[in-house]
Amino acid sequence: MPGPAGGGGVSRIARWVTAVVMGGVVLTVVAGSVPAVATTAGVGGVTVGPMLRAPGHSRITAAAQGSQPVLLSTNWSGYAATTTASAKFDSVQGDFVQPAIVCTGAPARFAATWVGLDGFKDQTVEQDGTYATCTGRGHKTPTYVAWYEMYPAGSVNVFTVNAGDEIEPAVTYADGTFTLSIADTTSGQSQSVTATCAKCHRASAEWIVERPELCTRKGDCFLAGLPDFTTDTMTADTAGTDAAAPAPVSSFANSPIDMIQPVGTAVELLDQTSPLDPAGTTFSATWERAGGRLPL
Repeated sequence: MPGPAGGGGVSRIARWVTAVVMGGVVLTVVAGSVPAVATTAGVGGVTVGPMLRAPGHSRITAAAQGSQPVLLSTNWSGYAATTTASAKFDSVQGDFVQPAIVCTGAPARFAATWVGLDGFKDQTVEQDGTYATCTGRGHKTPTYVAWYEMYPAGSVNVFTVNAGDEIEPAVTYADGTFTLSIADTTSGQSQSVTATCAKCHRASAEWIVERPELCTRKGDCFLAGLPDFTTDTMTADTAGTDAAAPAPVSSFANSPIDMIQPVGTAVELLDQTSPLDPAGTTFSATWERAGGRLPL
């Protein structure tokens, strides 16, 4: 997650303006400096991207979900909602408390929590959220950072957060422009950026816990291991379309997703997604195991 190194509190951070053009995305930012966060030695980039379906293991019927099929993914868990072609999504939002992670000393462990549009069945994603990783000597220091991303453009760090902080991410669309907003209501930090994207379909909305893609400076890419976050609960999860006001996840055709690690012809469950609550706006992802680096 490259960016200019930050320093000091929000009130002392110089404001900056930049534009990025990549993959049909034009991004205009007015923001504070981005915190520099060290990752695994030799790792040069972090990408939070589209859903990767588990090859040969596309879905199961889990007892925890009743009769609703659960999709299997090597990088996503959570929920994805879809709508009709005539009613594209124009907003997605949620709320979560940043989970604390356990740092065992293993390198290349990341867990990202985010909301976004697209990426469920296509190759663009408009998203923002936080990630948790293990930094410092021996990879034993938990570090938490808020970010935004217009995939395939890279993710951008915007401010550091703490475990236990309440985070409110949102993505909206109006008049040809996406607005990606994230707020830490505990610390009072917030960030909002705008972007245009000619190739973005607004065909799905997501509430996701993800293990991101890491790439070495030599260009070798892999999915990170998943640090122990115990439970990650996303609440107030709603989405809106250009035909209707924001409504609960359960108002749309929706799919629960579990994250897995392929092991030969079998799979290991990395985390498990709960059913939606009766209001259709809340679910939890429960950590099961870290898995390992998965080459891409």
